[in-house]
Amino acid sequence: MQFLILALTLKGGPGVQQRNYQEDCMESAEFIGKIERLISASKVGLLTTVDAEGYPHNRWMTPTMIKDRPNFIYAVTAPNSRKAEQIRNHSQVEWTFQSTVLNEVIS
Repeated sequence: MQFLILALTLKGGPGVQQRNYQEDCMESAEFIGKIERLISASKVGLLTTVDAEGYPHNRWMTPTMIKDRPNFIYAVTAPNSRKAEQIRNHSQVEWTFQSTVLNEVIS
């Protein structure tokens, strides 16, 4: 069985973009910590990619983060999956994470 590990960087690396989050002045380390906490608690995230015609596609994934590489989110998929093809053709994607009680959402 073949699989592909997606290693998607948070936009801007250490100066991660903080769209759709209520604390605009949050430090990137704090922001990344919140993402890590949400991933750890909920175990899922919503990955949005764009197809060749420009249409968005959402799918639930099981992401993880590695402590030594805090600006990357990892997920596993089949190398010939539509999402892998979409990411190869259009590398700008968006993750959405939410708390299990739905009181916190980061996108």
